[in-house]
Order: sequence, then structure tokens, then C-alpha cells
Amino acid sequence: MEEIVLGLSKTVVEGTLVKVKAAIDEEAKLKLAVQSDLVFITGEFEMMQSFLNVADAERIKNNAVKTWVRQLRDLAYDTEDCIELVVHLDPKPRWWRRLLVLPCLPAVSLPMDDAAAEIKELKDRVEFVSQRNMRYKLITDFGGAKSVAQQQLDRAAGALDIAVEEAAKKGRSLVDLTELIPKMEDRPELGVISVWGTGGDLGVASIVRKAYDDPEICKNFHSRGWAKLTHPFDPRKILRSLFIQFCTNTAAPQKQGETLDVDSLLRMEKTVVEEGELVKQFVSHVSTHRFLVVLEGVSTMAEWDALRMYLPDMGNGSQIIVSTQHFDIASLCTGQLHKVSELRKFTPGHSVCVFFKEVSGGDDPGNAMLEGDDETELIGRDTEEDEHMEQIDEVSRVISVWGIAGVGKSALVRSAYCKYLQDRPNFAGLNLTYIHGRVNVPHPFNLREFCRSLLLNLSSEPAKTKEDAVAELANMTNPIDVCRKLLSDDQQQKQCLIVIDDLQSTEEWDRIKQALSFGKECCIIVVTNDSSVAKYCSGQDQKLMFNVKGLGDEHALDLFNTVYDGVGNHITRDEVMINQSKLMLNKCGGLPKVIVAIGRFLAKSLNWEAMNTNFIHQLENNPELASVHSMFSWLDSYFHNCPDELKPCIFYLSIFPRRHGIRRRRLVRRWIAEGYSRDTDGNLAEVNGENYFSRLVNLSMLTDAERDVNVAGTATGAGTGRRMAMCNINDFFREYIVSRRMEENHVFALEGRCSQTTRRTGRHLVIDKSWDGDESVFNRIEFSRLRSVTVFGPWKPFLASDKMRVLRVLDLEGTEGLTDNDIKNIVKRLPRLKFLSLRGCKHIFRLPKSLGRLRQLQTLDVRHTAVAGLPATVVKLQKLQYVRAGNTPEEYAVSDGTESSTSVPTCFSCGPVGNHIVGVEVPRGVENLTNLHTLGVIKATVAGLKELKKLTQLRKLGVSGINRRNHKELCAVVSGHGHLESLSIWFDKDTERIADPCSPSNDDFKPPEKLRRLKLHGHTDNLPAWVSTLKIFVTQDQ
Repeated sequence: MEEIVLGLSKTVVEGTLVKVKAAIDEEAKLKLAVQSDLVFITGEFEMMQSFLNVADAERIKNNAVKTWVRQLRDLAYDTEDCIELVVHLDPKPRWWRRLLVLPCLPAVSLPMDDAAAEIKELKDRVEFVSQRNMRYKLITDFGGAKSVAQQQLDRAAGALDIAVEEAAKKGRSLVDLTELIPKMEDRPELGVISVWGTGGDLGVASIVRKAYDDPEICKNFHSRGWAKLTHPFDPRKILRSLFIQFCTNTAAPQKQGETLDVDSLLRMEKTVVEEGELVKQFVSHVSTHRFLVVLEGVSTMAEWDALRMYLPDMGNGSQIIVSTQHFDIASLCTGQLHKVSELRKFTPGHSVCVFFKEVSGGDDPGNAMLEGDDETELIGRDTEEDEHMEQIDEVSRVISVWGIAGVGKSALVRSAYCKYLQDRPNFAGLNLTYIHGRVNVPHPFNLREFCRSLLLNLSSEPAKTKEDAVAELANMTNPIDVCRKLLSDDQQQKQCLIVIDDLQSTEEWDRIKQALSFGKECCIIVVTNDSSVAKYCSGQDQKLMFNVKGLGDEHALDLFNTVYDGVGNHITRDEVMINQSKLMLNKCGGLPKVIVAIGRFLAKSLNWEAMNTNFIHQLENNPELASVHSMFSWLDSYFHNCPDELKPCIFYLSIFPRRHGIRRRRLVRRWIAEGYSRDTDGNLAEVNGENYFSRLVNLSMLTDAERDVNVAGTATGAGTGRRMAMCNINDFFREYIVSRRMEENHVFALEGRCSQTTRRTGRHLVIDKSWDGDESVFNRIEFSRLRSVTVFGPWKPFLASDKMRVLRVLDLEGTEGLTDNDIKNIVKRLPRLKFLSLRGCKHIFRLPKSLGRLRQLQTLDVRHTAVAGLPATVVKLQKLQYVRAGNTPEEYAVSDGTESSTSVPTCFSCGPVGNHIVGVEVPRGVENLTNLHTLGVIKATVAGLKELKKLTQLRKLGVSGINRRNHKELCAVVSGHGHLESLSIWFDKDTERIADPCSPSNDDFKPPEKLRRLKLHGHTDNLPAWVSTLKIFVTQDQ
């Protein structure tokens, strides 16, 4: 969690810097003294930002550093709040107020004076925090790069911390190396264990030797060999030594009274003399026998790569133990998602640690399931399997299968792959070579290792093609060259079907594609967790992308029951246990991997309530649920590498209840108001927010609520390219995020019956619909740093408190019991709002004139309320960017945010205008709201349309009431608009007599070149002639 603490702190400090610099530029509002203080604060924050940029997660584990980072984050929040207070002040000096003060009374302080005093105090706090860092030397080496030795020591400390934490969780101090070498039935794939000494190689060899000579381990491996690497490095010498030991082990007497196998020794003597024969015999031996190999003294990855190519993974449970003095080598040889534990502690400065993988099945946690379980985990996947089979039934394409880790992508692809090969016609007798195989991408990525593994897992018709390729590999031919020759076009007629599992980046795909030059008749199936990788590999072709979604409730329950009932002597469930199981299934996110794990666990456990209460903690730490531990390694790894600016956006998702539909626009606009998405040199805050949203969709953290699984659990695999309007948070991801809430209570909720004795403080308050509405509990909340309030239950008047002095976001979407008078109180008590949503509040009829006091307001959403017009004071809101208003019958409601930036046909139409309110009236002076980029739906008037011409930054516009009198003014607004992307028009009935109500009245009309979506509602038979010049999809409703 240290990476998250650090990332959130960096984001807060960066946002504060932006605010302070912007405030300095507003000279008209600030006194010279205040300006000088802000300049000082800016310099200090820039320096502290530099400190944070060099602080790593290991250093944040230090309690003193962690405390300093928390203090810095709180200071940054307070500074940002103070700056916004200054900006919010009335710029007029109001000097006359002092002239009215009687001599006998104390002088009246002006708001600017108070602000100046507060900024002065903040300056002192900033200086103290900076000095505290230097005084305790918390983060001081930012001026230069660490030495390699120092970096290794830092990582060593981190590794030991992890080891100690893991040991504490399991109630033990040290692990035994013999316990980490599994039997073949426990893990059939090739295992790699690395042993590393933090202070040198003292004691390493003896620990490894003890495990190597263990009688039980000797019985489990047909061949054993120990090689110590020397310099200069000679791989043939290593192979010769290992092969001699293999043959000696085989020829040696196994029982008392048996004689030595002299013939085997003679063959061995002949083999080791002939170099070419040595490689062939060695590869043949390790390909057909289960082996245990110890490589002592590995010092470079080049040495590891050179030897690893001769030790294939034949699925027989062979094992390699690497002994090294280098932390990086130990980590890289074991591969991604490994664990670290202590084997022995000799002195406080010297321990022997082991790097190992706890779960089998490849690097992708979604692949960590035994293939024998595939049939079970494919419950509810019949339709998806058939769809995927149809995709495979062609060549010369790249099919991308993507979805969240643990959703069962690999199981689905394996099943479809095998069925396709079974049903494939037999072309025996034809001059055709058919090659097929599956391979897991190694991590860290190694192209030679990838190609070597692919060659060993290939099958061919005729078989001689594969045999020749393996022979070349045995003759020391570069596996990349062998793969390229086998899969690329040549004189032979050749077809290929290759599955590449656990692809993690576009860079990996580029290297594979460039190196292997797949032939014209190669069908490649790529399995990945990331949607962006899937799009890249398939060339943006939606028909070749297959999204594997979580199971629906019905199929999730079927899978759980099948697994539960399949466990011998399982516990008979009563009604309480059945209800508990359903609650737990709701937290699984439809992930078969998690469902299978808890099904097997609960079949032998009685404490179901504890499992449900501490769901994530149990999954992550219970040894009996080890099959899902790798998923948390993947999640933690993602958060470790996640961009700092994205981390607060992710944790913000925990505000929304489980399975609560969230509009994309709502989420993005909230991110902007919170400062998580800001304007940058290249993009507006809106664009950056949309990009953040897309990243979370790409990782399946957010799923499309309108295309999600149905009640039967069936999901459509191929995408449509439609921009997601409504999303859900994956249930499992949400549970994970909630379990990682910050020590400062980033998000806290009032739900059910709350205790008055519980201290509640944080940045984001959620009012759940289950809360009993106890006002005394509410009044005990610390409001001073509250940034947002989100209400999902009925409204209570006391929920708007004037103590919420820095509140930015008030989200009341769908709140019941809200009245016009409540809105007056809200505006009076919360003058610093940036986001106000009243969407769906049916009993709101008008907005108060005092709305103009919300000078920081950026987003105003009164869609689907009874508001018929905006107050005249709205034109004072100079920072207003986004206004959504208007009301249509529920059955015709348009989903917000459905416009697309492509020409992919997606239609969300609304019905003809009737007696219902469609657009709201806007006051004169709306032309002054120059920051508006979204406006609609508004009621058209000639004067109002003329003012819209001056809103040059509009991206989205919705207008109702277009008729014979005003349609020409609308054309003038649209003509030549430089930013307009989406236009929605509602026509009155009298447009029936106009041939083309959207046609310009003169030849000066210029179509808006960036328009990508035009929606026409009402009575019109003809489309504008200029539409044909644009790349748009037109929706026309009669």
C-alpha cells in the first residue's frame, strides 16, 4: 500500500502547485504581501514535489517518512482550500466598510485580511514541514542517483519486509526449502526457485544442499544435477557436468545388492567426448525425464538465458534451483508474481531468502487454474465458446481475447482451441502442413525463452515438421530463427493456429510480431488482461476482439453449487449458509477463479459469516485459498506501476454502492471538480478525464452497464465501438479497493445504525439509503476537510451544513424528498461548490436567484427535474463548463454521453416533442459563459440562439423548439463552429412545411468540421445537404 500512499500524495501536491500558481496570476485579487507568501509556498512545494518523486515504496515503509508524507498531504489539501477561498472572495476592496466603524469599536477585518493571515500561517506550516524533512533526513538524496549497491540494498530491505509480513500472516518465522519443491501432481509445470543471501553467499550452499539430498526429493526426481558456474562461462562444460550426473544417478545402484549399470556409463563416456552428440543426448534426456537442477553462482541474465534454453518445460514437474548473490538475478529468474520468504537469519545484516511462485499455471493469474478444472469453469460459457469458435474458423487474422484476471479467458480459449482442432477436417494426403500450439508469454519478457517454449509446445501435421524444428533447437540454433522459419511463408503450403497467452503490453506484441513474421495463413489468438493491448493486436477491428465478462448471478450460483457439491464429505447447507453464500457470490465479480476457490473452501468450513465479513482479507491471506493469491499479486503489481494521477480516480470509485449504475459523464465531471483531472499542456481536463475512464475500462475495472451480462449470464464477446455511457464497478475490484482504503479514511459512509462513539473523518462522505438518519451521529462528523457528499437515500435538511467550508461536490442524483427550499439552503451554506447535481429530483421546480453566489461552479446538472428555466443570475457563473437540463418522458430519455467520436453506428433516439418540457429557458447574457463546452437541452428563441454564436468552446449542444421562426438562427450558430462535436435538435410541428429546416439561408454557411454526431427529433423528412460532407452517424426520429 506504500505505493498508493506515495501516489496519492504526489497527486495532491501537484494539484496544489497548479492552484497556487494560478492564484499568483490573479493579481487583481491579491495584495502584494499575499503574493510574496504564495511565491514562497510555490517554491517550497516544488522542492517537496521533487522529494516525493525520488521517494520509493520501501522508504515510505519507514514510519517517520510515512508520517511526514501524510503531514505534507494534509498541508497541500489545506493550502489548496485556502487558495480557493481567496479566489472566491469578492475582488472589490469595500474600503467604505471601515469608514462606518465607530471609534469606540474595534476595527472590522475584511475577508481579504483574514485570507492574508491564513496564508501567512500556511507559509509558516510549509516552512516547518520542509525543515522537518531536512532535520530528520527523511528524504535527502534527491540530488543524485543511487549507486547500484545502494539500490540493491534498498530492494533487499523491501524483500525482507515482505518476507517478515508474510511469515507473520502465517504464524511462522522461517520457511523450509524442501517444502517449496512440489511433487509433480501439485505442480506439473517447470518450477524455478531462486536462493539469495542478503550479505553474501554464507550458508546458501548448505541450505540448498540439504534440500537437494533430501530422501523424499530424491525419490521424486529421476535425474538430479548440480553445476557451479565458473568464469569464463562455458555452457557446454555445464551441460557435460550435468549430463554426467544424470547418467551417474541413473546407473548407480538403487538398492543394496544391485550392480552398477556399466553399459550406461560407457554410453555416457562416448557422449561427453562428442560435442554434437552431447547436446542431442542432453536435450533428449531432459525432455523425457523429470529433473532437479541446481545452478550455483549465476551472476548475469545472459548466463541464465544460455542455460535455460536447454531445460525445457515438459509438464512433468521438473525443478531448477538458482543460487545467486544478486537480488535482481534472483527476482528475474523466478519470474513475475513471485513471493519472497526467509530461509535462515544468520545475523541482523545477513539472511538467506528464497524467491518462488506459490501457484501453478503461468504468469497470468487468470491462467493459474489446472486444465482439469476447465470443464467446471466453463459453466455458463456455451454461447461465448460458440462465438469464439466462429472467430477461429478463419485464418490470416489476429483474434484478441481480453478480460479481467481470473475471469476464465484461458480456460475458454483452451476449450475452443481443442474443440476446433477436433472438428477440423483431416487434410492427410494433401500437400499441406498444419501447425498449432499454445504458449504463455514469460515475464520478465524474453523473446528467446518465448520462442523456445513455443517450439516445445507446438504440434504439426505431418509430425516431421515439429521434429525437425526441435532437432535444430538441440543443435544450438537460435530458437528465434527456428520459430521464424517454421511460422513464416515459404515454398510449402502451410496453415498455423497459435495461442499466445498472458500478453501484457503492445511492446511485447511488436517484438514477437517483428521477430517471427507470421505467414499469410497464420491465425493468432492473443489472450490479455488489457483492452488497449487487445485493440492494438487486432488492428482496432472490433469483430476480432472478444471480451470475456464475469458470470451472471444465475451461472455464478450454478458454478458455486457444482464445485461445492463436488467436494467429498461437504457440509450440508442450511438456509442461513445459503444466504451467506449468495452474499459472497455478489462480491466475486462473476470471476470463476474466485468462485471455485470459495466453493472448495466453504465446503469444509463452518465459519461462513467470518468469510463474508472479511472477504478480501480471507482470500488474500488464508493458506487454504492459495489458488487466488496470485490475483492479488497481479493487482498489487498493477497499483505499484499505475500512474500517480490515476490512483485517486480508482479509489474514488468506492464512493458508489455495489452494482450501482454510474454515468460516464457524472464520474468524469466529479474527477474534474475534485482536481483529479486537470488541464495540461496537451489536453483539457475533460479529455484527460475521458482518458482515465478509458484506462479503467481497458482493465475491466469498469464494465458497460448497458452491455453487461444478462440474468442468464450470457455476454456478447465482440464490441460495437459505442462509447460507454453507463458503467458498473466490477464487484471484486470494488471489494479490493474498499479493503485498501487509506489510514485517513479517504471515503467513509453512514449506513444502517451508526454508533455515536465512532469518530468519522475523511474527504468523501457517502449517505447510504440504509442509514437511519440519526442527526446526532451526523453532527459528530469532522466536516473541516470534507470535499464531497454523495446521497443515495432520502434527503434530510441537516445534511447541508455550513461547517462544510471546503465542500466541492454535492451529488444528489436521484435523491428523494428534495424541495426548492432545500436548494436555497444548499446554495447559502455551500458557496464553494464546483459540482452540483440534482438530476432526477422530481420535486425541484425552480432554481434560486442566489445560484449566482456559486462562483466556483463548473458543473450544473438539473436533467429530468421539473425546472423549466435557469435563473438570470446563472450568467455570473464565469467558470461554468457543463450544463445539463431539460425533461423528457422517462421512456424516451436519452442516455447521457452516448455520442461517439467515430462513424460506428450507435443509436439512442428519443421520441417526438409532445406536451412535456423538453428544453429549459436560458436568460439573456448567456453569451458571457465563455467556458461552456456542454449545454442542453435549452429552449430555442431567436435572441437566445444569437447569443450562442459567441460560445465558441461548445462541444455539445442540445436545442428544442426549432421552428420556422428560428431555424435560420440555429444554422448561423452551427456554421463554421470550430469545436462542436455533438448536436441534438428537437423540431416543433410547424417544421413539417419546411423542406429542410437545417439548411442555411445563404451561401456563407460552413459545416462544423468536427461534428461527429447529429440527432434530429421531430417532424422533418429531409436531412441537411451539408451532412454528406461530414463523417457522422445521423439519428432521425419521426
